[in-house]
Amino acid sequence: MKGYVWVLLLAMTSMECVAGWNEGFKAYDAKDYKTALNELLPLANDGNADAQVALGNMYNDDEGVLQNYSQAVHWYRKAAAQGDAFAQYALGVMYDNGQGVAQDYSQAVDWYQKAADQGHAGAQSSLGSMYFNGRGVAQDYSQAVDLYQKAVAQGNPFAQFSLGLMYDLGRGVAQDYSQAVDLYQKAAAQGNPFAAQGNAFAQYALGLMYDLGKGVTQDDSQAAYWYRKAAAQGNAGAQFALGNIYYDGKGVAQDYSQAVDWYQKAAAQGNQLAQVALGNMYYDGKGVAQHYSQAVDLYQKAAAQGHAIALGNLGVMYYKGQGVAQDFVLAHIFLNLTASKGEKNAKNAADLRDSVAQKLTSAQLNKAQEIASKWVIGQPLPTITKTYPRSSKKEK
Repeated sequence: MKGYVWVLLLAMTSMECVAGWNEGFKAYDAKDYKTALNELLPLANDGNADAQVALGNMYNDDEGVLQNYSQAVHWYRKAAAQGDAFAQYALGVMYDNGQGVAQDYSQAVDWYQKAADQGHAGAQSSLGSMYFNGRGVAQDYSQAVDLYQKAVAQGNPFAQFSLGLMYDLGRGVAQDYSQAVDLYQKAAAQGNPFAAQGNAFAQYALGLMYDLGKGVTQDDSQAAYWYRKAAAQGNAGAQFALGNIYYDGKGVAQDYSQAVDWYQKAAAQGNQLAQVALGNMYYDGKGVAQHYSQAVDLYQKAAAQGHAIALGNLGVMYYKGQGVAQDFVLAHIFLNLTASKGEKNAKNAADLRDSVAQKLTSAQLNKAQEIASKWVIGQPLPTITKTYPRSSKKEK
């Protein structure tokens, strides 16, 4: 009789757990996170891996609880230790991004590997990226390709895009633009966790392929079509490219105002090419009223990232006193920085720099050369102290 009662109690406990599991996940799916937390927390504490993953997600994604990456890691780790593939993948992501734990690429690789070995497509794709970039492992394009292929076989859009990029660049595989286009198309057609409209990276890449005629017949209209899809999702590269499409009138009617609009969107995300392009629009008064100070501000943003043309443009504006007080020392510094990069405008910058040098005293020239030699990307842009006064000339 006692044995019968014990079995009955176990059965009742089991039924209560199942009920709690059902109610918890039903509430979670309905976004009733308060109920989900109440139902799933006891299950998670009792070792239920699914409940532990759900709690990890809630803390990771700010769902019904204050976002807490450390708590997310806590629950993912418990589920991962039981062999849950998603939890292993999620824990890899946390180590990869340094969320809730110190960033550790080797640990990220270890957890991605565990999940990938179980066939988790996201982990296979992420592990492929680690091999592609040489993070936490020695760089190995062949390994990256192998992992991307496994994830592609499961339809993972990020792997489709990444493998397309390998074919595009000829890394780990023979270069094949047609294969790249095919994979980009597959990825572009898919939704993903960040964009229901499709993979923005792949859409941008497809736009480039049509723009340049790589793997497909060159087609400005198709390039504009794919750039627009990616740009609408906030892809800065696509926004800049779409700005160029409107600026040049390729595949669309030429429209400087539209070009400015898309350049602004990309520039706001820190895209240095767009910052320079938008600066040029303000400098030339195309699509906007001419405004040298605005041009200077945009060139400065790009120059701070080491963009050679932006540095050169600043040098010219300090030389002419456009949007800034005329300052030959600063003009020399920025032109010198441009010339030192050895890019296509380096000779013109060097010629103007040498012309500006004729207007400086020996002390000013030495100071300008010293400042230019010490400046590195990441530092504030060079400025001049009162020791080397500027002229008072300034234009709008």
